[in-house]
Amino acid sequence: MTKEQLKRDSEQELSWMKYYGYREDRQKFNIKLNTSIYDQVRSIGYAKVNTPLDLRCNGYLSIKYKEGMRIEDMEVFDSRRDPSKNLFTPLEVFMKLYPDEIDIYSNLN
Repeated sequence: MTKEQLKRDSEQELSWMKYYGYREDRQKFNIKLNTSIYDQVRSIGYAKVNTPLDLRCNGYLSIKYKEGMRIEDMEVFDSRRDPSKNLFTPLEVFMKLYPDEIDIYSNLN
């Protein structure tokens, strides 16, 4: 994986988050909190079945990430995010590695 690939996937995920994320939650989102964006923003739920926001925005693409890993060493998996197994979405990883390089707030609102 390269930084460009990770950024591209993160921006795509963020655009879906803007569409499917609950507006009030998006406006209150705080990157400085030690919680995931998916813990802070709820799905708008425009369907008969409530689909979790991470599935709407990212689907089954996750990256194995541990603190201190280099981007070249990260593995991409075809599975849903699971923080207990160190599997995160591209946006979550990008926010951890490069918190100042993507304007989350303007892209969410």
